[in-house]
Amino acid sequence: MESNLFLQNLQEVLQKNYPPKTNLATEVAKILCMEKASAYRRLRGQIPFSFSEIAILAGTSGISLDELILESPPEEKVFTLAFLNHLHPSEEDYRNMEKYNRYYITIKEKGGTAETIETCNSIPGAFYYKYENVTRLYLLKWFYQYQPQATPPLFKDIVIEERLRNSQLEYYTVSKEAVRKAHYIFDHLLFYYTVNTLKYFCDIHLIDENEKTIIQEELFSILDDMEQITLDGRDPVTGNEILLYVSLLNLDTNYLYVKTEDWQLTGIKLFQLSCAGTLDKGTFDVINTWIESLKKHSMMISNCNEVQCRCFLERQRRFVERLSL
Repeated sequence: MESNLFLQNLQEVLQKNYPPKTNLATEVAKILCMEKASAYRRLRGQIPFSFSEIAILAGTSGISLDELILESPPEEKVFTLAFLNHLHPSEEDYRNMEKYNRYYITIKEKGGTAETIETCNSIPGAFYYKYENVTRLYLLKWFYQYQPQATPPLFKDIVIEERLRNSQLEYYTVSKEAVRKAHYIFDHLLFYYTVNTLKYFCDIHLIDENEKTIIQEELFSILDDMEQITLDGRDPVTGNEILLYVSLLNLDTNYLYVKTEDWQLTGIKLFQLSCAGTLDKGTFDVINTWIESLKKHSMMISNCNEVQCRCFLERQRRFVERLSL
């Protein structure tokens, strides 16, 4: 294919992986560990990309080579799957995590105008990341399912690397500051699933009784946080709007989107802790339509409907209380 068509496809595909107005030369320079001027020359066609450089860009940015060589874009929408090693992240894993954090940092610097919606059949990170032991529980579940042939570690041996913990806490903080309005649609069995996971690991002796009690207390704290939000529909720290819904239907998958004035990021949660994401506008429209339809089968429990709110929270607390039986 002609080199100018290849460069055009490369720039278009790379741009889809970053918010508008991102300097592609800066990102390419970081990925390929070269000077920014060298990246500029490659993007302008003055110096050709080597095959290894193309492979590194494709692998790091989740680019399909079909998108680079086809003269017309494929009909399929391409998602970038950030499948990370959450116990022992590589430098590339950290780069992917920090890329998503930079999205929120950029929004925050522009005044925090984003809106998000997330459908949840498990407790979202925005609620549990500040609780280290619940975070470790999800890490244990991820390891148990991701490496089924390996001997699973005991809960006490699950240690979150400092850089990973800092990245999680940064996400927890900047996402709250950057998002003006957040909607969460919870499965009506939200805590039931997490409690079942905890009980299972207790039954196979990966978690002892004392550890179970500590995790149980953190789950109660998360419910207290949710109850505080339902009182006025606001984040108690930032004051930004948070609307909580309870779906009357079971939720099979966690979907989310982040919408700003410049771009829309759509994500599908996979493998407990990973997310497949895209900045494609058409995909955003489809997921947005589906989520708006789901709201029709859900009850808002923030700042209204006190009876339904109390029923939901009490039911979740009963799930958690069963851990003591």
